[in-house]
This record gives sequence, C-alpha cells and structure tokens, in this order.
Amino acid sequence: MDYREDDVIHTYLPLFHANASILAMYGALLAEATLALGRRFSVTNFWDEMRLYKVTKTNLMGSMLLLLWRQPENQTTGRTI
Repeated sequence: MDYREDDVIHTYLPLFHANASILAMYGALLAEATLALGRRFSVTNFWDEMRLYKVTKTNLMGSMLLLLWRQPENQTTGRTI
C-alpha cells in the first residue's frame, strides 16, 4: 500500500472486516502512520471528514466509491477522487 509514517489512513469499515484490519489498521501500525476511524460512511460528509483529519489515504468498498462518484461536483472544491 506504500504507507509512510506521515500518512493519515482512514477507514469507515469495522475492524473485523479484512480490508479495515489488514489494509488500514495493520498497514498503519507497520508504517507507524496515523489511523483515523470513521463512525459511519456518509456521502454528504465524506470530503469534510477527509479534510478534517487531513487524510492522505483511505480504504473504500466499491459501492462507496460509486456513491461518491455520482454526487454532483462541488463548485468550490471540485470533485477529486
């Protein structure tokens, strides 16, 4: 995953899920990076939360990415995926 010490890795998935435990949690531990755990996935709050925690990398399931992609572009920040 090429995680580095200065990364902030974010996931909304529960830690019993392989994606969250292996890619996010263990990846952050091995890289000595920061792990940010989201309480619940929200399409409308996603980008605000990414900016709040200064997330550099995130793990999403395919359906989450599709929901984000279908959102209208924000005129002030734009859509950056």
